[in-house]
Amino acid sequence: MGWEAGAAGVTALETNKDIWVLEPAADIDKISIIVPHFRHYVAFDPNQPKWQGYLTQIINSYDDSHVLKAISLGAATGGAIAEGAGALWGAGAGLLLALMTANTRPVGLPIRCPECSSTYNVHLDQPRMRCPVRNCQLVFPVPQQ
Repeated sequence: MGWEAGAAGVTALETNKDIWVLEPAADIDKISIIVPHFRHYVAFDPNQPKWQGYLTQIINSYDDSHVLKAISLGAATGGAIAEGAGALWGAGAGLLLALMTANTRPVGLPIRCPECSSTYNVHLDQPRMRCPVRNCQLVFPVPQQ
């Protein structure tokens, strides 16, 4: 498991892909796998419906299938309405529409680990987590109200 995490991280760096580390909040103290390269860390409670929706939003944000459909529909409409450059204008309008209706990806809160200086975005419900790079426990101060 540890080798796969390292190999996936190097591949992600080379291809500019996101890696998400997902850990059940109840297992933070039990997991010791190190992930050297990733962009997002999520400590979630699988029993809370909020997290099921949040994880679904993350997954759906990587679905680009609507882009090709919108471009094709725009190009076909533009080609049917106008001659010559109409299809190109229609494809451009379809791309613009697809980008405007794209699924938004949760960004989390950017942090820098005080132990290893790694930077990544965290998605947390509680003020504690495990740094997947150094495998150290991090506790954040709770803001006073």
